[in-house]
Amino acid sequence: MAAAILTSALGIPMKLRDFELEDIEIIVGEQVYDLHNNYKFQGFTFDVNSRALTLSWVCGIGEWIPKDSPSKITISASEVSFLSVSPRKQDVPYSEDECLNCVMVVEHNQDTEDCYSISNPVAEEFHYVFEFMSGFSIRVQANEAFCRIG
Repeated sequence: MAAAILTSALGIPMKLRDFELEDIEIIVGEQVYDLHNNYKFQGFTFDVNSRALTLSWVCGIGEWIPKDSPSKITISASEVSFLSVSPRKQDVPYSEDECLNCVMVVEHNQDTEDCYSISNPVAEEFHYVFEFMSGFSIRVQANEAFCRIG
């Protein structure tokens, strides 16, 4: 039964509810948040029982960051049907794990290394890949994802 759920989930694009992802930005309504320059990745959690993934960023410190920037951004994905994590490069400082390099997509049957830039709307059978400056990456396919600001 579990295999049927995973197979059927592959052909359904992950629905981004009330936000968009583009390269290094998350767009919510008219607001654009730069996850590369203005936010630090805090980590992710995955609840096996509920198949829920959460990615969290906190606002960084710098004179270039708008003063009214929200303190936290969270992306929560539900009904995760695919999740993988690729290792970081060993010769890169650990601080680079905090910095998003880009968000890309890859077809479900291709290697993560074959990912490419997002062109909205994202086609069916695509997984999202969150790649960090250290080479560390998170690849996910889920039924839907929500964004919480603040």
